[in-house]
Amino acid sequence: MTMSIAFILFAAASAQSCSPTMPGKVASVPTEQSAVSVARVAWRGKFNETFIEEREPYRAELVKGRWHVFGTLPPGWRGGTPEAVICASSGEVLQVFHSR
Repeated sequence: MTMSIAFILFAAASAQSCSPTMPGKVASVPTEQSAVSVARVAWRGKFNETFIEEREPYRAELVKGRWHVFGTLPPGWRGGTPEAVICASSGEVLQVFHSR
């Protein structure tokens, strides 16, 4: 329960640090491919390269100005994948974690 509250507070704090891309401006992270590239760099500090490669391919979804990047589990595997939340307008990595 305490962990859930901490996650909600962290997510709320992160939400304030990412403003949408202004009209006429190009986002720092404009495409799904660029979001995956930024996430892979951020993951290197937390996960080893083999672990990252085992969870390919990676996808990213743009939701309210934030890229949510996640991997794919091989068939029959249990567990989660490396994930990241990246601000599209600034390129700032807001979160790096492992889903379960």
